[in-house]
Amino acid sequence: MKTQMRKGLKKGFTLIELLVVITIIAILASLAVPTFGRIQERGNITKGISNARQIITALRIYSADHGGNYPDVATTAPEPGDPPVEASSANGVFRALFTEQILDSEQIFGCPVSAVGNPDGNIGTSPNFTEALGPRENHWMMTGGASDSASGSVPLVYENATGAADWDPKWNAKAAGTTANGRAWSGGKIIIGQNDSSVALQQLEDKTSQSSALKKAGADNMFTRHADSGFKVLPVEGGGS
Repeated sequence: MKTQMRKGLKKGFTLIELLVVITIIAILASLAVPTFGRIQERGNITKGISNARQIITALRIYSADHGGNYPDVATTAPEPGDPPVEASSANGVFRALFTEQILDSEQIFGCPVSAVGNPDGNIGTSPNFTEALGPRENHWMMTGGASDSASGSVPLVYENATGAADWDPKWNAKAAGTTANGRAWSGGKIIIGQNDSSVALQQLEDKTSQSSALKKAGADNMFTRHADSGFKVLPVEGGGS
């Protein structure tokens, strides 16, 4: 009896048994990878939403000290007596948050899975902080021409779009999960912060298009609803089509 038990204990797996075990492991691994990917993306989206919310808070602090206006226009003229210089990019607008000593770190201007939002941590020195938010160090576009008294539904800070900075920007839903310019998140969604300080994912019209505007609610989307308000999209530096 003891001899038979010892022989049974020494018996290894047959080839078929090994193949079954390997197949089960492969199936479990294939199920785990998409789940991990979804969890990772949710974490990245949460980080992006948090960054956008902090940017809007900083803009609100600025506006409280500047008659309700956001820093779309430079606080000083190039030469005495000259008119102020209008900002040509969101990077330039956000840089005023450093010169006004509202921010001392550029990290909130990044975003996970971004082609252009990779701050290097170098903001330069006071008073101009010329190294802050250089090309490809800011992920976020901004609406120019708004103020803190504008409608709360105005899109204020949002992820960089593809191509020209038109008022009704387009994003690349097909590039979800990549660092392509203007990429969307899975399912064709974009992080947008509004003038009422709310920040959320917004759905694109076409979940598979390389150039899709926001989904409409009735006749308009969040941008076209304010088409006659004189607002414009301030692009990011170092982006592209």
